Amino acid sequence: MLDAAQSAKLTLTAIEEMRSPALESELKLQDLRARWPDLTARAVSAIDSTNEALKRLLRDPHTAASGPLLLIADSQSDGRGRSGRSWHGQSGRSLLFSLSLPWERPGAPIPFAAGLAVRDGIADVIPEAENLLAFKWPNDVNYNGRKLSGILCESIHRGAVSYLVCGIGLNVLPVDLTAEGIESSSVSELARSTERSAEYQRTALLHAITVRLQKELQDLRTPGGYASVMERYTVCCSTVGRDITWNTADGRQERGYAEALTADGGLAVLRLQGGREILTASEIMEVRPNGKENGA
Repeated sequence: MLDAAQSAKLTLTAIEEMRSPALESELKLQDLRARWPDLTARAVSAIDSTNEALKRLLRDPHTAASGPLLLIADSQSDGRGRSGRSWHGQSGRSLLFSLSLPWERPGAPIPFAAGLAVRDGIADVIPEAENLLAFKWPNDVNYNGRKLSGILCESIHRGAVSYLVCGIGLNVLPVDLTAEGIESSSVSELARSTERSAEYQRTALLHAITVRLQKELQDLRTPGGYASVMERYTVCCSTVGRDITWNTADGRQERGYAEALTADGGLAVLRLQGGREILTASEIMEVRPNGKENGA
């Protein structure tokens, strides 16, 4: 495992030296590169955080970063979710990866597009899953009201070029996230509910989700792409139409009713105390439903 000093000095050369041939073979990265020819894909056994590693690489003036770069880790010791929350991936039980690429469209609904890619990628492997998964605004994919996948999208500037860094964590086998205060689910649990085999390899999921993510990002560059993402996401967002409690970044806790998602991804709420408000992901620490969620 990398210590703090090693992590701070991480370069592309270091990642090349850390590459895990066994993991890259398991994940069939060569096949993935064939489907996305300009993609650079690397897998390592352990790292602090795939998002942080890619951000360090992008800050390094000696790193060539002209195209998409995918970094997969078997485990990570200091992964983060939104608002700095921990996400510690357990070796062999999770799919943990981050994608970086130049991105020139500020304000794009990237977390929602990534959520769609995760849901549809899982459904490509387990067709019945499409109607069993739901989105918890703004960055989770849930099964049966519990967290199956978390998404963290960040941006970084390198000179005049802006880059997107999109991190995805997916529980393939059951993992214990109670220390992080998270009720979790897993792909194997989902598979059992559909009477399919519970042993789904990470390889199929990685390939399906990555290909879906590539398409979603391409579609965002087309006319109507933003609206299409928000329309499809809203249909499966379990937060909308529920009484919710939310914690703000400045420490307040409020309650209300989630009415709708706005065109730019905000959550329109009717506050319990009266009045309407638009919540944005950057201002909110946590949103949770009041009472037990049904289904997804």
